[in-house]
Amino acid sequence: SSMLRRAFRRMGARIGGEGQVVQQLLHLSSDAKAASLEVVMHGHFGPLGPEPRSLTRLITGLSRARRPEMALELLRWCLTRRIGINAIHGNAAISAFAKGGQWAMAFEIMRMIVEARAELDIVTYNSALNVLRAAAEWRAALLLLDDMDVASMAVDTITLSTAISTCARAGEWVQALALFHEFDWRAVPRDTIAFSAAISSCEKGHQWQLGLKLLTAMEHEQVQIDTISCSVANFCDTLECHDFDWMSSTS
Repeated sequence: SSMLRRAFRRMGARIGGEGQVVQQLLHLSSDAKAASLEVVMHGHFGPLGPEPRSLTRLITGLSRARRPEMALELLRWCLTRRIGINAIHGNAAISAFAKGGQWAMAFEIMRMIVEARAELDIVTYNSALNVLRAAAEWRAALLLLDDMDVASMAVDTITLSTAISTCARAGEWVQALALFHEFDWRAVPRDTIAFSAAISSCEKGHQWQLGLKLLTAMEHEQVQIDTISCSVANFCDTLECHDFDWMSSTS
């Protein structure tokens, strides 16, 4: 019965707990064969594998230990064993690849979630966009936004802000500002992060007038100005544009 299966899983987990499982997985080499992972997982969780929450804790533990490749291998193992994975598992694994900007791995995890017949959520897309931001892969970020539209997935402030930041890192200030204007027609609220990302793109593109317009717009919309936003004013100083009329710049 289902109760017996859950009891079996809990009994397996009690042998050492998820923490011990994580430690054993960490001792496996990066190119460890699936057989080695099978030995560890079967020894602790039996043939049924870990429960969903246990799997989440395992992936999170591997991510915190900066072993995202092992988290990905664990998800692959679950798929081959027909052990259910969902967006929560995928999101935890995708986040682990953000620091290195390994966007191809993030896309593979998204594919695995779909293969497991689970639904991608807004956190999945935003996590993947964050990985793309680290890699400055602005074209892939735009494609991901298109995929969200096709899937009728409503974007939020984090989605657009991260996409803008991705374009800014790539030096694509025109595209960054185009995304910034999407806040209006998508009816998504703009915050400090959104403005800062757009202003940063103007600074990197040497578009100081546009940057000042955005800074003025922040004041007009009563959005808190942070140190990143104010950097455009310092940038203006280097161009000797102290007498620039902020109010007329918005006309």
